[in-house]
Amino acid sequence: MDTPTGEENAGAGQVPGLSYSPDVEATLQHWQQTGIASLGPFHIDLSVLPYSYNLDDLRLLHHVLSSDHSPQSRQFTVMISTSDQVLSAAQSHPFLVYAVLAFAAFSISFEHGSAKAKGLAYHYGGIALQSLQEAIGAFSMENADAVLLASLLLAWQANDWRSWMSLTSGIRTVVNSTKSFQSESFIPHVIADQDSAIPQTFPQSARPPMTEDFYRHYSQTLQNALMAVNNLMPWLAGRQRDSAFIEQLRDYVARLLGVRPADSPEDQFKHLYVLRKWLFFVPSISMREGYPDGTTLVVIAHFYALALEMYTLFPNVAPAFCCAMSERPLEEIFTAFEEIRMTNPSESQQLEWQLNLMVYPRQAAARYNSRKQNQRDIVDTGMVSHSFDGYLRDLAFTAEGVGIHAQRSPALTDPSRFQQMSHTPSSAGSPFLELPVLPSDSSSSTPGGVGPPYSAGPPYQSTTGLSPMPLVSEPEEEMAGFGNVSMQFTSGLVFT
Repeated sequence: MDTPTGEENAGAGQVPGLSYSPDVEATLQHWQQTGIASLGPFHIDLSVLPYSYNLDDLRLLHHVLSSDHSPQSRQFTVMISTSDQVLSAAQSHPFLVYAVLAFAAFSISFEHGSAKAKGLAYHYGGIALQSLQEAIGAFSMENADAVLLASLLLAWQANDWRSWMSLTSGIRTVVNSTKSFQSESFIPHVIADQDSAIPQTFPQSARPPMTEDFYRHYSQTLQNALMAVNNLMPWLAGRQRDSAFIEQLRDYVARLLGVRPADSPEDQFKHLYVLRKWLFFVPSISMREGYPDGTTLVVIAHFYALALEMYTLFPNVAPAFCCAMSERPLEEIFTAFEEIRMTNPSESQQLEWQLNLMVYPRQAAARYNSRKQNQRDIVDTGMVSHSFDGYLRDLAFTAEGVGIHAQRSPALTDPSRFQQMSHTPSSAGSPFLELPVLPSDSSSSTPGGVGPPYSAGPPYQSTTGLSPMPLVSEPEEEMAGFGNVSMQFTSGLVFT
């Protein structure tokens, strides 16, 4: 008998992960009557015209307001510097509320494999995109913070290169425009982080030809990562969730070793997409039960460490796409272990092996900091100009395609239209994130005969029985989902 999916367990018409209890329903009705969504320190004005919120919108908003992590555990996630600020800014800016709802639905679809949640993410994302255009048209000091945060949330959800680059270039535009009144902003740290993370220009063309030294560096970097993850696996016996996360990370590294390094910025984006998605949700899921123990912190640190190692392997995309967001939470994990060691002068055997396993993340962080210090921004003459007119054109192009044009970004497309396209083979010009198909002898020679021989390394076998994970996200595949992440993993994880 098949194990029921999260949606089957949730009941007809319900979204898994959301509460439908009588108490929650009573709270939502109260919100509708008062026009204020109030929970904890946050108060969202529901009466701002021309927006209106139905019961499903409010139920997802209740989920957002009630499931936020404590400051003690949030410090280990990529949301460390934005969570409270997003909810505060959303109090009077509906376009940011819809961006928040889209990201929340995006998160639920990842954790539960829910097509209903994915449909909600498309719906709210489309509204947020169109509303963001209007907000940018009236850009001012008063809405600058909300515009920046909404752009950031939408960029985090983009699953194709063009949409991500457009939104990220727009963030650069907003950051450049807010510098004159940054001291008046209530998110100066977010502005500073994005200013540091996002280059002034985005390369549109492939990087220079890869040399033998680069191939050697690429292979050695991934082999080191694979060795570190293999060393971690034996210490996770009996920890099914942590083991499954690390098994997936190991599969990912092994598959990167088996394909030619990505060349164009678009291909680099494809190869990094799954890893970046994990950076959002693996730490968040791991923090669900409160402050994590040392072993869970070690697991999370390996995800962040691998993201930092991508800095030189995918130089056109990785710095802004996955490196910058990993830097601060990994430093917080280092700090947590230092505090643990100071309070336990006579190190236990468990703490000793945890500290030994943290050697790789520490080395990865040191390498990243050194490279970042020495690396110059790549300048390309074919860049997207940083102006609000350019940002508005990009947003209009993306929003216009919501539910209408198949060639538009699948990041924000209507789910019914999406299903109609699901069995259409991807073409060279498709925005779908495809799994690279290599010749059968690709392990012994570089595809196309360019560059030195490239070896995939020793044969790799999965040990947990999970299905092989695609190297990159493929929207044409049906989402399998986690099931109950703390109890069972009945299939491989397929991400869209």
